[in-house]
Amino acid sequence: MNIMGNLASNTHFSKKPLWISYKPEQHKVNANQTRTILNTVKDGDIFFSKHDGYPSNGFIPGFYNHIGIYTGSNQIIHSIGDGVTKYDILKFLRCDSVAQLRLVPDDLPNCTEEEASDLKQKACIIAENLYELKCEYDFNFIKGDNAYYCSEFVNTCYQGMWDDMYQYPKFKWLPQFVVRKILKERLIIPQSIYDEGGLTVINEFRN
Repeated sequence: MNIMGNLASNTHFSKKPLWISYKPEQHKVNANQTRTILNTVKDGDIFFSKHDGYPSNGFIPGFYNHIGIYTGSNQIIHSIGDGVTKYDILKFLRCDSVAQLRLVPDDLPNCTEEEASDLKQKACIIAENLYELKCEYDFNFIKGDNAYYCSEFVNTCYQGMWDDMYQYPKFKWLPQFVVRKILKERLIIPQSIYDEGGLTVINEFRN
Protein backbone atom coordinates (compact mmCIF):
# COMPACT_ATOMS: atom_id res chain seq x y z
CA MET A 1 0.00 0.00 0.00
CA ASN A 2 2.86 2.37 0.80
CA ILE A 3 4.42 1.68 -2.59
CA MET A 4 1.19 2.48 -4.44
CA GLY A 5 0.61 5.60 -2.37
CA ASN A 6 4.13 6.84 -3.02
CA LEU A 7 3.75 6.18 -6.74
CA ALA A 8 0.43 8.01 -6.91
CA SER A 9 1.54 11.05 -4.92
CA ASN A 10 4.79 11.50 -6.87
CA THR A 11 3.52 10.95 -10.40
CA HIS A 12 3.17 14.26 -12.23
CA PHE A 13 0.97 15.01 -15.24
CA SER A 14 1.54 17.91 -17.59
CA LYS A 15 -0.98 18.98 -20.23
CA LYS A 16 1.39 21.29 -22.14
CA PRO A 17 3.20 19.30 -23.42
CA LEU A 18 1.59 15.98 -22.52
CA TRP A 19 4.03 14.28 -20.15
CA ILE A 20 3.80 11.79 -17.34
CA SER A 21 6.77 11.65 -15.01
CA TYR A 22 7.66 10.17 -11.66
CA LYS A 23 9.39 12.65 -9.38
CA PRO A 24 9.46 12.41 -5.57
CA GLU A 25 9.17 15.69 -3.72
CA GLN A 26 12.60 15.28 -2.15
CA HIS A 27 15.17 17.25 -4.15
CA LYS A 28 18.94 16.96 -3.95
CA VAL A 29 19.68 20.69 -3.77
CA ASN A 30 19.80 21.06 -0.01
CA ALA A 31 19.28 23.88 2.46
CA ASN A 32 22.96 24.82 2.75
CA GLN A 33 23.35 24.98 -1.03
CA THR A 34 20.22 27.09 -1.32
CA ARG A 35 21.47 29.45 1.39
CA THR A 36 24.79 29.86 -0.43
CA ILE A 37 22.96 30.90 -3.59
CA LEU A 38 20.65 33.30 -1.75
CA ASN A 39 23.69 35.02 -0.23
CA THR A 40 25.35 35.62 -3.60
CA VAL A 41 22.56 36.07 -6.14
CA LYS A 42 22.42 39.27 -8.22
CA ASP A 43 20.06 40.63 -10.85
CA GLY A 44 20.76 39.15 -14.25
CA ASP A 45 22.25 35.91 -12.94
CA ILE A 46 21.45 32.94 -15.14
CA PHE A 47 20.35 29.71 -13.50
CA PHE A 48 20.69 26.25 -14.98
CA SER A 49 18.80 23.36 -13.44
CA LYS A 50 18.34 19.63 -13.78
CA HIS A 51 15.64 17.38 -12.38
CA ASP A 52 16.53 13.71 -12.22
CA GLY A 53 13.85 11.47 -13.69
CA TYR A 54 12.23 14.06 -15.95
CA PRO A 55 11.42 12.92 -19.52
CA SER A 56 13.09 16.00 -20.98
CA ASN A 57 16.46 14.62 -19.86
CA GLY A 58 16.34 12.24 -22.80
CA PHE A 59 15.38 14.89 -25.34
CA ILE A 60 17.69 17.77 -24.43
CA PRO A 61 21.43 17.04 -24.85
CA GLY A 62 23.82 17.96 -22.07
CA PHE A 63 23.78 17.86 -18.30
CA TYR A 64 21.51 20.86 -17.78
CA ASN A 65 18.14 20.91 -19.48
CA HIS A 66 16.55 24.10 -18.16
CA ILE A 67 17.55 27.73 -17.77
CA GLY A 68 16.09 30.93 -16.30
CA ILE A 69 17.10 34.47 -15.36
CA TYR A 70 17.04 36.08 -11.92
CA THR A 71 15.35 39.49 -12.13
CA GLY A 72 15.47 40.60 -8.49
CA SER A 73 13.08 40.48 -5.53
CA ASN A 74 13.67 36.72 -5.17
CA GLN A 75 12.15 36.03 -8.60
CA ILE A 76 13.37 33.92 -11.50
CA ILE A 77 11.62 34.26 -14.86
CA HIS A 78 11.79 31.31 -17.24
CA SER A 79 9.76 29.63 -19.96
CA ILE A 80 7.98 26.32 -19.30
CA GLY A 81 5.03 24.51 -20.84
CA ASP A 82 2.62 27.10 -19.47
CA GLY A 83 4.63 29.90 -21.11
CA VAL A 84 6.90 32.59 -19.71
CA THR A 85 6.35 32.48 -15.98
CA LYS A 86 7.80 33.79 -12.74
CA TYR A 87 8.95 31.56 -9.87
CA ASP A 88 10.10 32.43 -6.40
CA ILE A 89 13.78 31.49 -6.35
CA LEU A 90 13.12 28.92 -3.63
CA LYS A 91 10.67 27.14 -5.92
CA PHE A 92 13.10 27.22 -8.84
CA LEU A 93 15.82 25.72 -6.64
CA ARG A 94 13.69 22.67 -5.88
CA CYS A 95 15.78 20.63 -8.26
CA ASP A 96 18.55 18.04 -8.14
CA SER A 97 21.43 20.02 -9.65
CA VAL A 98 21.83 23.75 -10.21
CA ALA A 99 24.38 26.23 -11.53
CA GLN A 100 24.41 30.00 -11.01
CA LEU A 101 26.34 31.86 -13.71
CA ARG A 102 26.96 35.56 -14.17
CA LEU A 103 28.11 37.91 -16.89
CA VAL A 104 31.16 39.82 -15.69
CA PRO A 105 33.31 42.32 -17.62
CA ASP A 106 36.13 39.81 -18.13
CA ASP A 107 33.71 37.50 -19.95
CA LEU A 108 33.43 39.84 -22.94
CA PRO A 109 36.25 41.42 -24.99
CA ASN A 110 36.70 45.12 -24.22
CA CYS A 111 33.63 45.11 -21.95
CA THR A 112 33.57 47.56 -19.05
CA GLU A 113 31.83 47.10 -15.72
CA GLU A 114 29.25 49.68 -16.78
CA GLU A 115 28.53 47.89 -20.06
CA ALA A 116 28.16 44.51 -18.36
CA SER A 117 25.83 46.05 -15.77
CA ASP A 118 23.76 47.63 -18.55
CA LEU A 119 23.42 44.29 -20.36
CA LYS A 120 22.19 42.58 -17.20
CA GLN A 121 19.77 45.39 -16.38
CA LYS A 122 18.29 45.33 -19.88
CA ALA A 123 18.03 41.52 -19.72
CA CYS A 124 15.92 41.79 -16.57
CA ILE A 125 13.70 44.45 -18.14
CA ILE A 126 13.13 42.34 -21.26
CA ALA A 127 12.36 39.28 -19.12
CA GLU A 128 9.78 41.23 -17.12
CA ASN A 129 8.22 42.60 -20.32
CA LEU A 130 7.88 39.14 -21.89
CA TYR A 131 6.35 37.90 -18.65
CA GLU A 132 3.83 40.75 -18.63
CA LEU A 133 2.98 39.98 -22.27
CA LYS A 134 2.17 36.39 -21.22
CA CYS A 135 4.28 34.96 -24.03
CA GLU A 136 3.62 31.30 -24.76
CA TYR A 137 6.05 28.41 -24.82
CA ASP A 138 7.56 27.74 -28.23
CA PHE A 139 6.43 24.19 -28.92
CA ASN A 140 7.34 24.64 -32.59
CA PHE A 141 10.92 25.65 -31.73
CA ILE A 142 10.94 28.43 -34.32
CA LYS A 143 13.04 31.50 -33.72
CA GLY A 144 11.29 34.87 -33.90
CA ASP A 145 7.69 33.72 -33.52
CA ASN A 146 7.08 35.56 -30.22
CA ALA A 147 6.96 32.27 -28.33
CA TYR A 148 9.95 31.00 -26.37
CA TYR A 149 11.45 27.78 -25.11
CA CYS A 150 13.68 28.24 -22.06
CA SER A 151 17.10 28.87 -23.62
CA GLU A 152 15.60 30.88 -26.49
CA PHE A 153 13.94 33.06 -23.85
CA VAL A 154 17.19 33.77 -21.98
CA ASN A 155 19.06 34.44 -25.22
CA THR A 156 16.34 36.92 -26.20
CA CYS A 157 16.61 38.66 -22.84
CA TYR A 158 20.33 39.07 -23.43
CA GLN A 159 19.60 40.54 -26.87
CA GLY A 160 20.80 37.58 -28.91
CA MET A 161 24.20 37.36 -27.27
CA TRP A 162 24.39 33.65 -28.07
CA ASP A 163 22.81 33.64 -31.54
CA ASP A 164 25.86 31.88 -32.95
CA MET A 165 25.11 28.84 -30.78
CA TYR A 166 22.00 27.76 -32.65
CA GLN A 167 22.61 24.25 -33.96
CA TYR A 168 20.94 20.92 -34.61
CA PRO A 169 21.24 19.01 -31.32
CA LYS A 170 23.24 15.79 -31.35
CA PHE A 171 21.81 12.66 -29.76
CA LYS A 172 23.62 9.39 -29.20
CA TRP A 173 20.44 7.46 -29.89
CA LEU A 174 19.17 9.39 -32.93
CA PRO A 175 20.92 9.83 -36.31
CA GLN A 176 21.61 13.42 -37.27
CA PHE A 177 19.66 13.20 -40.54
CA VAL A 178 16.57 12.23 -38.53
CA VAL A 179 17.06 15.21 -36.18
CA ARG A 180 17.20 17.55 -39.18
CA LYS A 181 13.97 16.11 -40.54
CA ILE A 182 12.14 16.43 -37.23
CA LEU A 183 13.26 19.94 -36.37
CA LYS A 184 12.27 22.87 -38.54
CA GLU A 185 15.43 24.81 -37.72
CA ARG A 186 18.45 24.93 -35.44
CA LEU A 187 18.01 25.28 -31.68
CA ILE A 188 19.94 26.80 -28.82
CA ILE A 189 20.17 24.49 -25.81
CA PRO A 190 20.97 25.33 -22.16
CA GLN A 191 24.17 23.30 -22.13
CA SER A 192 25.63 25.32 -25.01
CA ILE A 193 25.15 28.56 -23.10
CA TYR A 194 26.67 26.94 -20.02
CA ASP A 195 29.69 25.58 -21.89
CA GLU A 196 30.42 28.34 -24.37
CA GLY A 197 28.44 31.38 -23.26
CA GLY A 198 31.41 33.16 -21.72
CA LEU A 199 29.79 33.29 -18.29
CA THR A 200 31.42 33.03 -14.87
CA VAL A 201 30.28 30.24 -12.54
CA ILE A 202 29.29 31.73 -9.17
CA ASN A 203 27.89 28.58 -7.59
CA GLU A 204 27.30 25.08 -8.87
CA PHE A 205 25.94 21.99 -7.13
CA ARG A 206 25.83 18.76 -9.12
CA ASN A 207 24.28 16.29 -6.71
